[in-house]
Amino acid sequence: MCAMRYDTGEGRIMVQQPDINTIRREKEKLLATAARYDALAAKARAEAADYEAAERVWLKLVSEPPDIAMIEGKITSEGTDQGKPLGIPTLPEMIIEAMRADNGGGGIQPSAALSFIRQKYWPTVKGADVSSTMWRMAQEGRLFKPMKNAPVYRLPQDKENAA
Repeated sequence: MCAMRYDTGEGRIMVQQPDINTIRREKEKLLATAARYDALAAKARAEAADYEAAERVWLKLVSEPPDIAMIEGKITSEGTDQGKPLGIPTLPEMIIEAMRADNGGGGIQPSAALSFIRQKYWPTVKGADVSSTMWRMAQEGRLFKPMKNAPVYRLPQDKENAA
């Protein structure tokens, strides 16, 4: 432990060994400072967790089709999804029809299939349902994905034409 030095104001510097009470006071000051910083850190972590939750919710809302509209600060539902309407083709059949309707022939992304299906058959179909169905169809060999990292799918017969 270091000796405490102080200027007497008379040009002399005095050196005094601290007593146990001085040591305890200094220790308590440091512990009190650490406790304040711990409390501030805990508060900051809690607030950061709130922002992280808000970020997850925001990302979920913007990555899915707009099933909910924000009007004048109030959330109003555009209608509840009652599931797939009766009498329309299966989702894989609608996806294949969307691909056949594509005049470019370069394949389509799930967003294009989603747009086609919403306009023609099912206005409330979810984007996640279309994209996961297209992915599953590619795994089963019913669709061909020419580039591994690109979200573009083709019909298998277009595979030979692309080579």
